Parts: sequence; C-alpha cells; structure tokens
Amino acid sequence: MNLELDAGIVSEIRRGLLAAKILGSGFTKSERQPAAISTEEIMALHYIFASEGSNLKLAAELGTFLGHTANILGDLSSANTKIEIYDFFEHNNQSRKDLSKHPKFDPDNFYEIWKHNTHRNQKKFDLLRGDLTKTALSRTKPLDLLFVDIVKHPSLVNLMNRIFYNRVRVGGYILHQDYYHWQSPWLVYQMEHLSDAFALVGDFGNNMSVFVKTREMTEAERQFDYVNGLTNQEKYDLMDIAIERYPGLRKGNLLASKLRLALDDSNFDIDALYDQIVKDFSDNKRISNYAKTIIKNKNEIKNMMW
Repeated sequence: MNLELDAGIVSEIRRGLLAAKILGSGFTKSERQPAAISTEEIMALHYIFASEGSNLKLAAELGTFLGHTANILGDLSSANTKIEIYDFFEHNNQSRKDLSKHPKFDPDNFYEIWKHNTHRNQKKFDLLRGDLTKTALSRTKPLDLLFVDIVKHPSLVNLMNRIFYNRVRVGGYILHQDYYHWQSPWLVYQMEHLSDAFALVGDFGNNMSVFVKTREMTEAERQFDYVNGLTNQEKYDLMDIAIERYPGLRKGNLLASKLRLALDDSNFDIDALYDQIVKDFSDNKRISNYAKTIIKNKNEIKNMMW
C-alpha cells in the first residue's frame, strides 16, 4: 500500500512543535537531570510522545554515549515502547579523560557507565552494541521515531537512507540531533535531497532538526549514494538551500558545516569561505571558533570519526 501523509497533518505537527519550542525556551536545564540535549529539544520529544501515545511503539537511538537522551526517551515513552540503542561504547581520548574518575570507569569503554546511568529504563532498551554497519542489519521492524546522533563521517550517511530512513513509517519522525553541527554536513544535503519524502517540521536548540516522513521512499531513494552520487557542486547547492533558510546562529553553523565538507574538495576555495564566516560572524565567538578549528586542524579532521 502506497501511503502518503496529508499536508494538513504536517501543518498540525509544525504548530504543535512550535508550541513545544516556545514552552521549552522558558525553562532552564535541570541540575537533577543533566542532559546532552537542550530543554527545547526535550520539549519536542515530549510533544511527539504525548501526541503519539501508545502508537509510538518502536524508537531507535543512534549514538547513546552516557545515556542521558536514552533516559529521556525511556521516561517520556509509554510502557509498551521499545527503544533500539546503537553504540560502540568505545572511548575517544576526551571521554577517557573526562570519565576517568567515575566509579564505573573502564579504560576501554564506557558501557558500564551507560548501564549505570540508564538502569531505570533497561527493560525498554534493545541494546545493539558494536559496529552499526553490521548490528543495524538485524532489525527490520518499522520505526515510529529515529533519533540520530552519529553521522560525523561520510561512511555512515548511506546507511541512513538504505536502512534507517527506510524503516521509519509514514508519519514517523526523524530527529537529527547534530543537523547543524559542523561535522555533519552530509546530513544537510541528504535531507534537502530527500525533502519530498521527509518534511522539515521544526528546529530546536542550536543543533536539532525534526522531520516527519510523508511517503514511502522509492527504491532509487533507498539506494542513492550520498558520497559519490552527487557532484561537489550539487552538494554545495543543496547545502545552500538550507543555509539561506536560516538567519543568525544556525546559518553560521551551516556555513561552518559547508567549510568542513569542502575540505575534501581540492578545487574549492576554503580560504574564501573561511574569510566570509569570520567576517560575517566576527561578533560570535562560537561560529568563528568553529571555522578556525576546521582550518587549523583540517588534515586531522578529514579522517576524524569523532
């Protein structure tokens, strides 16, 4: 059956998420519930789970780290919800340093810390630990919600459309936690390319965008190669659509993201884009520092998984 989501429903979702955003902007982060996501983003999740109720039966979190967002998903979801959790649980240098004094610290991985942090929701979790390119193949049921926090390297972008986006049901949600992060440019041009199948319904905090699936993906969309299937210029053109959509901080974030993407293109004048970012955002240390970090560490960043 070829399902399509009514445009009126998409508009209603946008209105509901806007109300959640306005409400969330009035709160500060709770000291009792430290979270890797902002209050606005938590309110977006609250709206989705509240409006879907028991219909939201299966969610997935790609990249869980210490489990703060996993707990939010678990706490907000109904009793019958299951949540697939995907992660390597392997340290990078920074996490090994930051977590070294935790009572559950293991120098090889942070799994025990995650398990300790998420104990209250363990019954809801379906843990898939290891290489996502392999563990993702073992689950095929339709997803009602997909929370993505891992695509910081081009090797993962095709996995999204070939497996995870395809699994999201029509009317289901994709939440890109790092849509605006400078290390996630592949998501930006990918979602613009797929805009006919996934409607943008809200932006939250400094980083997250929310999409709702409006129709089933075609076979060509499922198999499209987002690394080699577009020219560099086509990628930039798609990114520019998103860049021109937003003013202020989000535009700056996306320009930094475009700068990261251009590191892989020897024909692109990265110095000119860098100069533009520093000039246009001279009063914003965050954006300026992103651009400086990218240029200063460009050789290392090209091979960085995260």
